[in-house]
Amino acid sequence: MPGQHIRVDQSTTWALVISGLFSPLILPVIVFGYASAKLESTTAGFLMVNMVGILFFVLIPFLILNRLTRSRMVDSMDVSNREERHRPFMYGLLSMGAGLVCFQY
Repeated sequence: MPGQHIRVDQSTTWALVISGLFSPLILPVIVFGYASAKLESTTAGFLMVNMVGILFFVLIPFLILNRLTRSRMVDSMDVSNREERHRPFMYGLLSMGAGLVCFQY
């Protein structure tokens, strides 16, 4: 109802922070950034790993999910309806598989 305030306690705040940090669109950026900083000795290698990782593990899945949401194939970007999750999941796996193939070369 309009005008009602929802009380947010500390545990809810922490849950939201943890959910945000471990989001499938945020976690790969952190992981690829950290891994490439530790494993790559050149700036070019660092940038290449991050660009490929962000492209195939974040950007392409996000764009696909955005397209599915706009075409009303899924209800929202959260895909809260279980019956709608298989299509974004499969597209995400395909994108990540393509990214892994790119990492091999």
